[in-house]
Amino acid sequence: MKQEKELINQSAKDLVIRESFADKKGRVESTVNPFTCYISINSPTPDLKILTASMLDVLLDDISNAYVWALNWDKSIVSVSSGPGSFCSLLPTGDKRGKGFVPVSTTRTIDGSELLIGFPQGKLGFLVVNDQPQTIDGFLISYFHIVNELIWDLALAKSVTKKPSKINYSDALNQVANEGFVFCTMPEAEIIAAKQNRPETSVRVYGSQVNKFVPQILGAVIR
Repeated sequence: MKQEKELINQSAKDLVIRESFADKKGRVESTVNPFTCYISINSPTPDLKILTASMLDVLLDDISNAYVWALNWDKSIVSVSSGPGSFCSLLPTGDKRGKGFVPVSTTRTIDGSELLIGFPQGKLGFLVVNDQPQTIDGFLISYFHIVNELIWDLALAKSVTKKPSKINYSDALNQVANEGFVFCTMPEAEIIAAKQNRPETSVRVYGSQVNKFVPQILGAVIR
C-alpha cells in the first residue's frame, strides 16, 4: 500500500510539472535570457523585505528591459554583496559588470521560515515556496521566481490577448509594489493538492535544475 501511495503521489507531481512546463503564459521558449537579475546578499539570513523592495525598484526603474527579462523567464543569480547592504541589479547578460557579482556557493541548508519574521502582509494573494531544505541561494531563487510569477499572472489578467504587453507588465509591477502579498512556506504535497483543487493556481517549476538544492517544484501563487 505504501509503495502504491508513493507511485500515486509521484504521478500527481509529474502531472503538475508537465502542465506547468507546458503553460508558457505568453512567455518565450528561450534558452538565453538577454538580462540577468543579480540578487546580492551580505548575510546568510538577508532581510527579505529589503531585497523584495530593491528588486521591485530595479524593475520599475527599467520597465523596457525588465519586461524582456520577465518574458524570457526572469533569470536570477544570487551573489555575495560587495557592499554593506543587500540589493538587486538588472544587467544585460554577459555585461562585464556582472563579473563583479560572485555567486553564492554553499551546501548548508536553512530554515526558510526564519526569513518570514516581520514580513508584511499584502492583499494580492498567497505566495508559497516549497518547504524542502534549501540553501540560502536556492531559497532566494525559489522566492523571487514565485514573486515574478505573481507579477506575470497579474499582467496576463490585464491583457486582452494571451501575451501580456509591456504596459500590462508595468501596471502589474506597480500593483505588486503598492498592494503586496502574503508569503509563506508550504509542503510540496500541499502545493500539488492546491493545484489539483484549483487548476488555475500557478505552480512554478525549476527548469534549468542547475542548483541541486532547488526543488523542481518551486512553489505556487494562490489567489
